[in-house]
Amino acid sequence: MNSSEVEDIISKLEMSGDYKIIKRFKKINSYNEPSDVAKLTRIFLDVETTGGSAERDKVIELALVPFEYTPDGKIYRVLDSYVEFQDPGIPVPQFITELTGITDEMVSGRSFDVAKVNALIDSASIIIAHHASFDKRFVEKIFPAFKEKRWGCTVAHIKWRKENISSSKLEFLAYSYSIFYDAHRAEIDSLIGVHILAQTLPVSNESALKMLLENVSGKYFKIWALKSPFETKDLLKARGYRWNDGTNNKFKSWYKIVKEDLKDEELEFLYSQIYGQEIALHIESVDLFESV
Repeated sequence: MNSSEVEDIISKLEMSGDYKIIKRFKKINSYNEPSDVAKLTRIFLDVETTGGSAERDKVIELALVPFEYTPDGKIYRVLDSYVEFQDPGIPVPQFITELTGITDEMVSGRSFDVAKVNALIDSASIIIAHHASFDKRFVEKIFPAFKEKRWGCTVAHIKWRKENISSSKLEFLAYSYSIFYDAHRAEIDSLIGVHILAQTLPVSNESALKMLLENVSGKYFKIWALKSPFETKDLLKARGYRWNDGTNNKFKSWYKIVKEDLKDEELEFLYSQIYGQEIALHIESVDLFESV
């Protein structure tokens, strides 16, 4: 059976409405036809590590996937990836090997090319990652140049639930767009991230990259609903507030991070639905990744 016959069968199955066909992802080198429009470069980044603590654990694999885009959310060429291992100086934990397939032999004696990585960082207007709060902490310890860049996050900066996509896990997002892949390696996770950004969101009908671009440029505030009545906890939780237990030297209180243009709307909700009056609240400007 040739490829055109396979595609015909897939088309008929999907048109029936009773089947959803997913395909193995294959790298796409270009998502739109070449044009004379001026393009910017950004990088999708992913790391594999020896564990979840940026203070204790080490990066063992780094992938940087540069791609060209325009501010209207169109992705053009996907450029050559930089992918390299780093010897962590300790044995790779068994559970990491089981998750990623990365072994001690693969990382032994390997190190990152600092000059090449810094050149890539310098070429990009924004760095993107999936769960950027995780990757950002790790790579900034190795390459301080990352601290000077604006970061985007395919979890925090795209409102997946409002797009009727129930999970922001990368594998689930891939499935939602009818692809599957072998996860938990830095380059393929990055290529999937770029692919997701090139897709059209199902409710807003705008590209995922365009939404991310709009949200990454905003200023964010953390609003603490101090001394909110106990009986309002379910209302706050349903509104997207999170509980902080006070053990981190912060308030013991419900809080929410909102974009600047939604701050007044959120305050009106608190005054009218939670407190019944206008009271003094604690509001602070924050880095979005502080609590993602």
